[in-house]
Amino acid sequence: MRNLIKVLTVLGCCLLGVVTGVVGVQAAAPTVTTTTITAITSTTATSGGNVTDSGGVPVTARGVCWSTSSNPTTADSITTNGTGEGAFVSSITGLNPGTTYHVRAYATNSVGTSYGDDSTFTTLPTPTLTTKTITAITCQSATCGGNVTSDGGDSITARGVCWSTSANPVVSDSHTVNDSDTGSFVSSITGLTSNTLYHVRAYATNSRGTSYGDDSTFTTSIGMPIVTTKTITSVNSTTASGGGYVTSDCGDSVTARGVCWYVYANPTTEYPRTIDGSDTGSFTSTLTGLELGTLYHVRAYATNSLGTSYGGDSTFILRICTISGYVRNSDGVGMGGVVMSGLPDDPQTNGYGFYTATVGYGWSGTVKPTDSSCVFLPESTFYAGVVSDESDRNYLSECFAEDVDPEKDNLVPNDFQLTQNSPNPFNPSTEIVFGLPKAGHVTLIICNIVGQKVITLVDRNLSAGTYRVRWNGVDGSGRLVSSGVYFYRMQSGDFAQTKQMLLLK
Repeated sequence: MRNLIKVLTVLGCCLLGVVTGVVGVQAAAPTVTTTTITAITSTTATSGGNVTDSGGVPVTARGVCWSTSSNPTTADSITTNGTGEGAFVSSITGLNPGTTYHVRAYATNSVGTSYGDDSTFTTLPTPTLTTKTITAITCQSATCGGNVTSDGGDSITARGVCWSTSANPVVSDSHTVNDSDTGSFVSSITGLTSNTLYHVRAYATNSRGTSYGDDSTFTTSIGMPIVTTKTITSVNSTTASGGGYVTSDCGDSVTARGVCWYVYANPTTEYPRTIDGSDTGSFTSTLTGLELGTLYHVRAYATNSLGTSYGGDSTFILRICTISGYVRNSDGVGMGGVVMSGLPDDPQTNGYGFYTATVGYGWSGTVKPTDSSCVFLPESTFYAGVVSDESDRNYLSECFAEDVDPEKDNLVPNDFQLTQNSPNPFNPSTEIVFGLPKAGHVTLIICNIVGQKVITLVDRNLSAGTYRVRWNGVDGSGRLVSSGVYFYRMQSGDFAQTKQMLLLK
């Protein structure tokens, strides 16, 4: 019996040894350490870890986990950085500025998850600010702003408000830019749609990032249209062009638009007005029945069922311009009684040959001196859009009459005649005499030495007789010509003759 007990004891010890050997190689959770935290910004940081022992079975996941509470776990925010033993690097993102975080490395195998030591870090701060109360709400605008109470330790580079029809707008949405400083600021929100809910937040940016104030909401209104007044153009003696721009109907259809004007400031639709459609957008108006020299006020208007609104008051004046000059004969003596056709009221020259007339700003027309016995140079003057006084518009006349020299036996020559000019050479003027044996059309022109026409002295039908024409050395535009040889050529029917003369100065 004693020997049996010894055998059993030895057998038990052997079995115990076997069991003990199995326990000595049992798998365990990994061993991991947390890497020092670096590259800290306002929203990111860099950390990692080192799996020094896999625990006898493969590591299936590793990374870091973080939270604002101590000893974060994989139930919090994590990274996943491969498998196996060894060192790894983790990028921590999506953080809030100026916030203290706890971070630990982790490693997982089939036995469980192990963690490294708890490390802490604080993200860099960004600006601190609040959103102001929204005021001055219209159908397409509002006023808001903010107050930057701290720059976050770095200079502010931009601030303003951002808005959207969705909650928590950001600077990639519509936004204002209101300089770059701390403290209070005001922002104008524009370009909105009537009767619409908007979200707005103040923002401030430094080199570390952008911070936002609280999300506030407001609803644009329904109201009278918004309209601006266009600049007045094309002002002439009795009319002018204007118009406006209806930027918004404020949620209610426009029924009428146009401009109104009067001699008093801020005219309304009770005064003269135009009606130019019933829509939003740009429109053009023509103002009529105006008086010269009068200062007018004009405003664009737009009407819907809620009322009539007006653009800004703009002014213009039907300015008066003066057209004046002289009509002289070839001897330089003023001619009276010449009618200046085309000017208002067809004024006549006085005894000195002077004429004057008043026209409206922007007046256009053709002025022609008229006398049945004379030809004028220039024959007429065209004015296009007069915007200043037009003085010294002078005309030279050649008035023809039969020669009544008593020493001459016959006033009507037997043949066509073209005499040599006298005096020749001449300065400043010379006389040319020609004769017609019968009535007909006559041209008498002056040409320079290269054959270019300088001026036409005669171009008309004449009766038979002898005529005298004086040339005072000017071209068709009334400019004095230079010294030199000139030719004068007469033509009537089949007759044509050219002679030479010399101008010396």
